[in-house]
Amino acid sequence: MKIVHLIQYHLGGGRKRKGGKGGHTPTPQLPDAGKPYVDSVSYDKDAKKVRLRAQNARAGEVKTPLGDWQEFPVDVPEPTPLPDAGKPFVEGVTYDPDTKKVKVRAKVAQAGEVKEPIGEVQEFPIHVPTPPAPPAPTLPDAGKPRVSKFDYDPSTRKVTVQASVSQAGEVKTPTGDEQTFDIPAEAEPITGVVYEYLVDNMTAMPQDVAADTGTPPPGEQMGAAEATLYPADPPPGPMVSVYSYVKPFPVGIQLSLRPLAVSPGKASYLGDASIYVLGSNLVISRQVSIVDN
Repeated sequence: MKIVHLIQYHLGGGRKRKGGKGGHTPTPQLPDAGKPYVDSVSYDKDAKKVRLRAQNARAGEVKTPLGDWQEFPVDVPEPTPLPDAGKPFVEGVTYDPDTKKVKVRAKVAQAGEVKEPIGEVQEFPIHVPTPPAPPAPTLPDAGKPRVSKFDYDPSTRKVTVQASVSQAGEVKTPTGDEQTFDIPAEAEPITGVVYEYLVDNMTAMPQDVAADTGTPPPGEQMGAAEATLYPADPPPGPMVSVYSYVKPFPVGIQLSLRPLAVSPGKASYLGDASIYVLGSNLVISRQVSIVDN
């Protein structure tokens, strides 16, 4: 192969003679080297690099520096699939009572591919200590309780009282002192006695009741002496009040309970009788349920 030293050529053509004199030799004609092309391609799977080698068809003048497009099959091995890492989950939860913060740590079951990025909803019990109760404030002494209001109603013979302490604060002495109040004298003497019956029907049949019989004495009566109680589903029916005739109330009389007449059932008396004064009458009241005979 002939080696051509390009440094010996200039733009004017041939090689000069020695001493700078003389004519020029003609520029030699080089053979066409052809288009450059890639001769081979290989893939290094360890280095993950493609190796190429380009060349021309022959030595000579490269008249076309840009070669044609070429395609080469490259055997790139498929990567080994990763194992399923599983869903992420929270492994543990701790609560720091000093900082009042919750610490959590998430993980997956194993190294690999996370195919489901969202894990399940989890719940963890957290022990939050109960803070100590603040000290009780010091309250002023409220004083002893006492009855600050006392009223007596002579028509009902009832006393209305109201208790209070001297100020808001701590009641250190729960029991107050004994107090005495005067009750005004009765304006109207008791002249009569009446038996009152508060009756309900517990049976499935109509019931006739009578607190008194015969002709009522002269004067105003407190209410009806007889009534019919109808059954209700479920029992009992509405409560009905019946009254005996007003009986004279002489001083020193001994009072006794009077039975209520019932048909076809029988009277069942509930609890003890109560006594109150209404106007000039002493009323003896009893609660009665009518049951089957």
